[in-house]
Amino acid sequence: PYDAHEDAVLDTSAETLSIWQPLLENRTAALYDAGNNETTSAEAAAQSVADDLMRHGEARGVEIILSDITVTGNGTSRTITASAGIADSHARLQVTLQATVDFS
Repeated sequence: PYDAHEDAVLDTSAETLSIWQPLLENRTAALYDAGNNETTSAEAAAQSVADDLMRHGEARGVEIILSDITVTGNGTSRTITASAGIADSHARLQVTLQATVDFS
């Protein structure tokens, strides 16, 4: 396994914040194109990203847990928010993730 370093939580937090929007956009679009409605697509995409981030963190020696995932909106736009807890043996950080996906 990866040997976490002192900045692992900060580095992982920055990476998580930067990938949240594009990952959700891509996965939501794929699910929507497969025939799911907007809300179902956004919810499934968020859960998929949460699962992948947890596995990615484990491989790096950092725990990434997303909780309180919510999808709000109507029409052709959905906003997905989640609380991300990122920790290793040295530090813990809580950040809020938010992304808006437009289906039009």
